[in-house]
Amino acid sequence: MKNLENKNPILCATAYLFFMPTLYIILTDRRKNKYNAFHASFALILWMVLITIFMLIRAINMLAIASLQTNFASLLLWAVTIPFSLFAFFDKTIEIPIFSKIAGFLA
Repeated sequence: MKNLENKNPILCATAYLFFMPTLYIILTDRRKNKYNAFHASFALILWMVLITIFMLIRAINMLAIASLQTNFASLLLWAVTIPFSLFAFFDKTIEIPIFSKIAGFLA
């Protein structure tokens, strides 16, 4: 039987790229490892920020204030997650002042 408490850089990297692995880490025993818990909480915060920004872009589009390309904006916002997944995969840390403190507290 696999030990679920070991750190898993591939799972943490996919938590940044896709939303479901984030929930998987948080809702299972994989959160007992500090590494997994930190990256899952950091990915969750990142996803909440990106979804909020995307919703604001959609609201601005609906109000016809600006003609923004929503598909391009969503692709750009998703591209933001790629460096974070690489940092998680190669076991490097990145410090973003507010987000890192919150993620460390949640982990």
